[in-house]
Amino acid sequence: MNIKILATLYIFLPSMIILGDIGFNIDSTNIAYAAQSEDKIRELIIRHYADDQIVPTKRMVDKYLIKYYQARIDEIYEESAGKILYDDLGSIAAPDFIDQIGFQLSLYIAELQVGFMGAISSNKAIAKRIFTQQKMLENISNDIQLQVLIVWQADAPLSSNNFWKYDIVKRSMANAFPTILFGFILFLIFQTVFDFVQNKKGLPVHENSNLQNS
Repeated sequence: MNIKILATLYIFLPSMIILGDIGFNIDSTNIAYAAQSEDKIRELIIRHYADDQIVPTKRMVDKYLIKYYQARIDEIYEESAGKILYDDLGSIAAPDFIDQIGFQLSLYIAELQVGFMGAISSNKAIAKRIFTQQKMLENISNDIQLQVLIVWQADAPLSSNNFWKYDIVKRSMANAFPTILFGFILFLIFQTVFDFVQNKKGLPVHENSNLQNS
């Protein structure tokens, strides 16, 4: 089998299966920012609409739920143990480089999954985004270092004033890693398909054509 196919399968398939769940295996009995169940939150949302004499559709409740989880995640910057720790120690309290990469990969893959679901059904995409945000909220709520990372990113975004700092460089590289990784994987896939089509047509691939020209 072509070495490029093996490399693609070796890198791509395990990443989608394993990295998609990084940070999502947590103890749901200790959730600081998502103590209430999804059903309970849905009930409160429906009551909110009922106060305005509106009978909401499931889609309306789903969209409100997404906003709710995002608002709770945003609250971490305002008030959390990570915020206090960041105020005391700064970026040194954030996850190390490898853990930052793992966190960013999990977010990136979750977004890919939402996009894939969206291509199948908008309802499935909404359900997947709710699940993703809920798990993200639970994960962050139970990991003070991730709270520090979120607060740090909001407090010190990449700019012309700090791009040269070592910790900012590492954080930026961790943020960019998923895009670079999957770009490389797509390159391998397209290159493998191209070589396969060339061989099927009986045309020389680039390496052979270069040898013939020399």
